[in-house]
Amino acid sequence: MLTAATVRVRDVLIGVVIATAFWEVLQTVGNVYVRHVINHAADVYGFFAIVIGLLTWVFTGARLTLLAAEINVVLRYRLWPRSMTQPPFTPQDKDAFTLLAKVEERRPEETVEVTFSAEADRQPLDEPAAPATPPLAATDSTAGPPH
Repeated sequence: MLTAATVRVRDVLIGVVIATAFWEVLQTVGNVYVRHVINHAADVYGFFAIVIGLLTWVFTGARLTLLAAEINVVLRYRLWPRSMTQPPFTPQDKDAFTLLAKVEERRPEETVEVTFSAEADRQPLDEPAAPATPPLAATDSTAGPPH
């Protein structure tokens, strides 16, 4: 089920159904592709086309399976809607960032705490951003006077 944590069947059911649909479509497309290559290619070129097609098929299948697993996580932890631009962060953005930070806890005696500054809730259209400090100009002591 792509996770070390104990999960309920209903938490992964939608992702399983989506992954199954992805794989069925991928098998159908792969079948059509192989039949087309076998019927319309010379022996050498057909072999290379099948190998490249097989690698593409495996890559696409892996990507679609991971997409289905990500859908399970988003649904399980209710990580939607997410903001397109930040700030401000939505509560779901903060939850997602907190979960990402907690992943870095490696041992039981280690804890990761997540806090957000006031900048995370700033409405960029309502309030101007704090002025940035201009960078210090670099000086080159080996250069002579400008000409």
